Formats: sequence, structure tokens, C-alpha cells
Amino acid sequence: MALVFFIDRNLQGRTFYEPLRAAGLLVALHRNHFAHEAADVEWIPVVAERGWIIVTADRRLRLAKDEQTAIVTAKARVVALTQGKATFSELAENFLFARAKIERFVKKHPAPFFAVLSRPNEQDRQRGRAGNLTLRFPR
Repeated sequence: MALVFFIDRNLQGRTFYEPLRAAGLLVALHRNHFAHEAADVEWIPVVAERGWIIVTADRRLRLAKDEQTAIVTAKARVVALTQGKATFSELAENFLFARAKIERFVKKHPAPFFAVLSRPNEQDRQRGRAGNLTLRFPR
């Protein structure tokens, strides 16, 4: 079964999701399935039930207790991108560099999980290398 990546509302810029689609990834956008103001705890269980992988740059999903509870209870799979000052294009580039790593991670780790994809240093980025993918919870 092909993986579907659910793009959270904070990453819905075309320069993020269009390169993923162009690379052949299946992408579902938050705005096509939920109201913009829908609370994270409302949509997380629905996305998890559909078997989609949540892709976000929202640190609150990892840090806020209600969101953590929703992820664990719904058995959601989350890949969070460290953003800093990176553009959507740079985040997409890193995600695509990490594509195989992400796919292996998803197969290896049962839900629920919350993983963080860091950005590579400039030298690694120029060589087409992705940042690190690290399991944050559960441990």
C-alpha cells in the first residue's frame, strides 16, 4: 500500500507540496479535508484512522500535552520538520533527500510515533544528503 503524506496547514505552500507530488509522493492537504481553524486534536484521529502520515512543522504537536495524547491515542504517525529560517522549497528538498529514510522508518516503527527530520548542514545539503530522522516518542 502506498504511503500518503498528510501536509499540515503550516506547510501548505505550493513550494513545499508540489515538489513532493512531482516526485510521485501521494499528498493530502489539510485544507482539502478540514477547516483551517480545526483543532489539532480534532483532525489527528481522522488522519491516523486513514493511515496517513502527518507531516508538520508545528512544534506544538510534540510539546503540547493534548496533542501528544491525541497522537498516542489515535496511533498517529508524525514526521515533524525543523524549520528555523528554511523556505518551503528547502524543506521540500530535505524531505525528498530523506524520502527513502522516511519510508524505511515508517515500515520499521509501529504507530504511534513522532519523529523529527532535522535540516542538513550546508555541505551535506549540497551533496544531496538529508538531515537526521530521530524518534522523539515513544522511546
